[in-house]
Amino acid sequence: MRKQQISDMTKQQLAKALFSFMRIKPLDKISVTEVAECCDVPRSTFYYHFEDIYDLASWALSMKLLECLGEGGTCFLWGDGLKELFRCCHENYDICRCAVRGNDVWRMADSFCDRCMDGIMKGMREFDGGRGTDERFLRYLGLFYGHAVLATLIAWFRGDMAEPYEKITAVIDFMVKDGMDSALNNVQNNPEILEALRDGDSSMPCRAPLLVR
Repeated sequence: MRKQQISDMTKQQLAKALFSFMRIKPLDKISVTEVAECCDVPRSTFYYHFEDIYDLASWALSMKLLECLGEGGTCFLWGDGLKELFRCCHENYDICRCAVRGNDVWRMADSFCDRCMDGIMKGMREFDGGRGTDERFLRYLGLFYGHAVLATLIAWFRGDMAEPYEKITAVIDFMVKDGMDSALNNVQNNPEILEALRDGDSSMPCRAPLLVR
């Protein structure tokens, strides 16, 4: 068996162990030691793959949700991808509920958005519909709505919204599509926006700002 395959299996084993603990206790009460012992591996093996429990949780949740979205990380900002994201979270309620109560929930959301970036950009190009919008603007738009969708998902799990996820996704779908269509149309008539993006420091990563806890 190849080294990479063994590494992937170990990470999946650690993720499975973490999920079993997340169903019964808060994330900040789960230790590296108990997860490692559950998998019968030394702590050094855990730290070879992950920085801490939150890093493992971020990776594990991202992999779980990307699996729901399908190969390539289908865009989760609207339509079927959005429905699948909420459906998957609903089916893994205990795990997701535990994650959103953790101290590093926004770090996990940021990590998930990063891992979905290829799917988001593919979806943004399709939504652009031949308008030829600058890729940098599409990325900003995708990151903005990506973090907005995840923030809404987190608020739902925290109990800020009582509606079932089917109704929430219908509203999000309407707002995202309408807002993006308006932005893509308007940017064509406001070249100064694209110039501002081109004049930016290209050495800086094009990342959405961290949300305040």
